[in-house]
Amino acid sequence: MFIVSKSLIGLNSKKTTRNKTSTIKAPKGAFFMRSMERSMAIIRCPKCAKSISDKHKQCPHCESNIAELNDEQVLQLQREQRIKKKQMFLNHSFLALILFLGGFFCLYFLQPQEETLQWYAYTAAIGVGCIWYIINRIILVTLKKKK
Repeated sequence: MFIVSKSLIGLNSKKTTRNKTSTIKAPKGAFFMRSMERSMAIIRCPKCAKSISDKHKQCPHCESNIAELNDEQVLQLQREQRIKKKQMFLNHSFLALILFLGGFFCLYFLQPQEETLQWYAYTAAIGVGCIWYIINRIILVTLKKKK
């Protein structure tokens, strides 16, 4: 494993192995890449929330011009993304609740015979709706805490 300790030309670099560490003098005129701790960072686009390099001036996914955004605009875009995400999970929890209640009411009012296809379908709708609803509510609570 070769780790570059400095990113400047002509400085020492370290070569580490399992049991020993040795210093190698870099040849004059050699070009060293930036050290690993100074490499490009992966950030999230404030508009589409996808991972991009911090060196991009424009998001390759949504083609939003990131370089021209000031801090206030970035915060506003992040707030809008958070609201969209919360709204999506609220919609999902509403659909899960409808699925749960639909299965429950069909099972209660239609009273199908046990172990028939209808009985299994209504019971599955109750189970899936309940689990889906609980998962969505947990996600909403964690999103609320992240603010």
